[in-house]
This record gives sequence, C-alpha cells and structure tokens, in this order.
Amino acid sequence: MTAVPRKRVAALLAALPLAALVWTAVQAPPAAARTASACGDAVERTRQDLANAGAPTDDTDWQDVRNDAQQFLDDHPWDGPATEALKRDINALDAYCAP
Repeated sequence: MTAVPRKRVAALLAALPLAALVWTAVQAPPAAARTASACGDAVERTRQDLANAGAPTDDTDWQDVRNDAQQFLDDHPWDGPATEALKRDINALDAYCAP
C-alpha cells in the first residue's frame, strides 16, 4: 500500500469545510428570494383572511392589501377570529414586505 503524503492529507482535510460551505450556498435560495416568497405568502394569506371576513379585495400590492386589512380593523374594533387573523397578517406584512 502506498502512503499518502501528510501535506496532501492536510490539504484535503482543509478543503472539506470549504466544499461544505459552497454546497450549502448552492442549495440555499438567496435571501431576497426567501423574503419575496414570504412577502407574497403574507399578501395571499391576508387577501384570504379579508375574503373570509367578508371584505374581499382585488388589490395585490402588499401596501394596498395591508391598508385594506387596517381599514377593516378600524371599521370593526371588536375582537373576533377575523380581526385577530388580520392583526397577525398586518404584522406579517410589516415584517416580510416593508423595506
């Protein structure tokens, strides 16, 4: 059996963390894509919750959808399942969509 030089073994072992880092970076979507996806999900969830509350909206821009949800809350100050869902939706829109 041929012995492997120590320098070669050391170089291979040193390259493993770098290879793992590159592999992880290739697999993970960019942060902007994750944020855009989360924002889009929050907009769709808010639109669905508005429709469930009896206030459907045709708006698709996050700010317009957020304004529609806030308007619903302003018009319906009592707490209930619909208003609680919309409060959570507004927080999600602020967290995922606001610059």
